Amino acid sequence: MKTKITLLLLATGLSLTAAAHTTPADSLLIRFGSKGRLSVYAPTKAQLKNITRYDLNRIVQDMVSKLDSVPEGQVYTVTASDGQRYRQDTLLVVKKDRGTITVKVNRREADTTSADQAQPADTYRQNKNRQSNRSNWRVSTDLHLGLNTWVGGSAGQMFGGNSYELNPLGSRYVALSLTQNPAIVRTDRVKLSVRYGLQVAWNNFMFQENVRVQRGADQVVFAPYPTALAKSKLTVCNLEIPVVPQLSFYNSDRHRAFTIGLGGYVGYRIDSYTKIKQDNGDKFHDHNSFLLNNLQYGLQANVGLANLNFFVKYSLTNSFQTGKGPEVRPLSFGITI
Repeated sequence: MKTKITLLLLATGLSLTAAAHTTPADSLLIRFGSKGRLSVYAPTKAQLKNITRYDLNRIVQDMVSKLDSVPEGQVYTVTASDGQRYRQDTLLVVKKDRGTITVKVNRREADTTSADQAQPADTYRQNKNRQSNRSNWRVSTDLHLGLNTWVGGSAGQMFGGNSYELNPLGSRYVALSLTQNPAIVRTDRVKLSVRYGLQVAWNNFMFQENVRVQRGADQVVFAPYPTALAKSKLTVCNLEIPVVPQLSFYNSDRHRAFTIGLGGYVGYRIDSYTKIKQDNGDKFHDHNSFLLNNLQYGLQANVGLANLNFFVKYSLTNSFQTGKGPEVRPLSFGITI
């Protein structure tokens, strides 16, 4: 299909189609193939030299993409209002109306790294506010990794004549949470927010001695195992709702420098089980309530240094029901990824 493309560039607010009849004109003709040609028309040589200021590649690409939808021989006209120029930081919007292709020139803001600084102050603040509102309600997925211990209990970690002392490195804490962190007060350097959400937490209590947790008639039993065990632990899985007010401080580059938060959580036990591993590699699981308290609540603190985040959790309720197990409370600490 033979197609003629004419780019009519405006200068000093006048249409080139009108200027072509009143002033001498210069033009740039580019041939490609045997019959194809690209013609750039301007009233004067000076205006023709200014072609380097315009992104013709973008103009031609936008027009060629519309060739199949218009009749043969269609003339494409690029127009601008109020003498607006087609600089290389402009965005062309192509629109078809009754077989005529028009190109509207808009200022480009999204493609430049300094777009925020180039905008008027009011527009800059509005964009920042929109970005802040979007980040306020963004849902984050956090992974918490750490260690567990029990606080309290009888001297020598004994209950019913047997030890329930924990292996410090084997007693691990893992939690997966979905949280939001909306701002209550925000300035360029300080933000007061509330982090809340829903999380599933696994408290693993690895025993130091060769014992296995069992549920007795009226109390939990830490029964000595007749053969050597490579591993013996009690795992408690809770569904929790944390609510932690946070205060964050930012440096001059708007990067977070320090965060501190103190709040609490409430949770409910959704599963608990024991796992033992014998020296020969055999493994056994036992799912039971083990007379644990179903409802758990406590305190939670968060500390952030740059991109590093730490947490500490302390339960205000005993792990076991009163009088049916040792009076111990979980303490968990670690990092948040």
